[in-house]
Amino acid sequence: MHKCLNCGEELKGEYCYNCGQKAEVKRYSFKTLFDDIFGSLLDLDSTSVVKTFKLLATKPGAFIQSYLSGKRIDYLSPFKYLFIMLTLNIAVTWIMHKPAIEPAKVSYSPGEAHMSTQEINLIINFILIVAMIPFAAGMKIVNRKYTLLEYYVFLIYLHSQSILFFIILQLVLFALNITLPGASEGITWFALFTGLYVWGFFTFFIGPVKKILLNLFASYFISILIIVIFIFSGRLLI
Repeated sequence: MHKCLNCGEELKGEYCYNCGQKAEVKRYSFKTLFDDIFGSLLDLDSTSVVKTFKLLATKPGAFIQSYLSGKRIDYLSPFKYLFIMLTLNIAVTWIMHKPAIEPAKVSYSPGEAHMSTQEINLIINFILIVAMIPFAAGMKIVNRKYTLLEYYVFLIYLHSQSILFFIILQLVLFALNITLPGASEGITWFALFTGLYVWGFFTFFIGPVKKILLNLFASYFISILIIVIFIFSGRLLI
C-alpha cells in the first residue's frame, strides 16, 4: 500500500483522504513549472502563504527539500511565491512613491523618458531570474541528487524570500525616515540574498561542514565559469 508523500497516510484512491493531495506526485518537471506559472496564480490560500514564509524564514533548505520530495499541498509553489513577492514589492514601492533605500542615480539623455522604480525592479528581477540558470547548473554538476530544474526551484524560493526580507527592510527604514544613498540598495539586497543562500545551502545538504562549504564554493565557481564562458562566446559571435 502506497503512502501519501505529504502526510504519510495510506492511500485509498486518487487523492489522500487526510490532506487532499493527489496520490501521484511526480518529481518537479517542466510540466509542473508551466502549471505553476500559468495555472491559478491568483488562487491563493493565506494559510499556505504563512506556512511557506515561516519555513523559508526558519529552515529554508529543509523546507525546499521536503517540497521537492512531494510535500506540496500545504505550501505555495516556487513560482506562485515569486509572483506574490514581485507584486508586493512593486505595490510597496508605488505606495511609498520611492524605495526607502535610494537607488543609484542613472544618467539620461535630454528628452529621454525616465524609467519608474517599478520598471527597474522588474527588469533587475528578470535578469536575476535568468542568471539563476547557470547557478542551478553549477549545483547540478557538483551535486547530482536533484535535476537542474529542481535546483532552479531551490534558487527561486530563496530569491523570492530575499525579496520579502528586502520589502520588510524598506518598510522599516521608511517608518524610521532613513534613506541609504547610492548603490547601497543593491549591496543591501545582495547581502540579504547571499546570507539566505548560504543558510539555505547548509539546511538543504546534509553532511560535515567542510564538505558542505567545499560543495558551496565549487558550485559557485562553476556557475561563474559558465557565465564567463557564455559572455565570452557571445562576444566572439558578435
